[in-house]
Amino acid sequence: MDRSPAKQVVLIADANPQTVNALRAILASDYQIKVAADASEAIRLARAPESPEIILLSSMMPAADLAAACRRLQARSDQGRRHCA
Repeated sequence: MDRSPAKQVVLIADANPQTVNALRAILASDYQIKVAADASEAIRLARAPESPEIILLSSMMPAADLAAACRRLQARSDQGRRHCA
């Protein structure tokens, strides 16, 4: 039976596959990675039972989507405060 602790979840919200692949290569050995291609998918994944510890949002996302996503993700008080970068 595997008794290793579960990896923390990092959510990468970026539509650029090259950026996602680079971040996955850096983080995958230490974290469970989830990927969203846009803000609405990021919000959906962040509300999943295995919610992420940190959410990496693309700065190339339209500004209104980026700001709204951060507000909505951090406003979920039932799951504690999230860190968006």
